[in-house]
Amino acid sequence: MADKKTGPSMDSRPLKIAGGRPISEAYLNVFFKVFSVDQIYFFEDLYEELSPKLRVMGMSGEQFMEKIKDAYTRFQESRNIDPFTPMDKKGQKYVEDFLRKSIDQVYEMIIKTGKAKG
Repeated sequence: MADKKTGPSMDSRPLKIAGGRPISEAYLNVFFKVFSVDQIYFFEDLYEELSPKLRVMGMSGEQFMEKIKDAYTRFQESRNIDPFTPMDKKGQKYVEDFLRKSIDQVYEMIIKTGKAKG
């Protein structure tokens, strides 16, 4: 996705975490540009990977993106990082690990109680 001369590129691939719209400057601005284009595509791929569990949970792509934002906010607050600081590799790893763990826990609880959606 990245062009070495101009940086990450935005293609026209519709993103489920962006409500079916392709990534744009306006979409990045919603998150105060704390997420890079490459990170948005990383989280889109993570959404795709986790989508069977997320469907059972009834979570949309847009809701998943909100969980990403919330998890990164917690990461920033726990480390006294300015809210406008772009996500680095440590922040991305924290968010990924947090999402995987919490989604697994909720999914297991839903399966055990038989309250699956969809």
